[in-house]
Amino acid sequence: MEKIFSPFTQEVIEEVQFKNFEEVQKSFQISNIAQEKWEKTSKEERQEIIKKFNKALIEEKNNIGEKISNYMGRPIRFSAKEVETGVARSEQVLSFFENFSFSQDLDECRTILHKPLGNILVFGAWNYPVLTAINSIVPAILSGNSVS
Repeated sequence: MEKIFSPFTQEVIEEVQFKNFEEVQKSFQISNIAQEKWEKTSKEERQEIIKKFNKALIEEKNNIGEKISNYMGRPIRFSAKEVETGVARSEQVLSFFENFSFSQDLDECRTILHKPLGNILVFGAWNYPVLTAINSIVPAILSGNSVS
């Protein structure tokens, strides 16, 4: 177990077990399998999942904000706001995605097809953990990719 220390008090606030190499590999394998099914879901299904995700984030914004503050030392009054800002960004991506087409005819002979890339690995930044993660995760999910 790895100890997580408060930046304010230096007390242990949580203990976590990091995955070993084999567990990480297995997670990627599972995500790759899931992606094959996920890319076949409709645009509307993906949008509904993100809308539910946004709703859950808003419902838990104070709990998430408290955890952000405890982990990184940000004043609590700013942390819940980050969740709100992240959801607002997610809503912007959803609005862009409303009019997005996975197929674009250039002329009678040429078409551009937008296809999922596969399993996307996302590293969130420590200083804006929700917002930076949403910037990568939401477009990836809406595009039919899985995210690790």
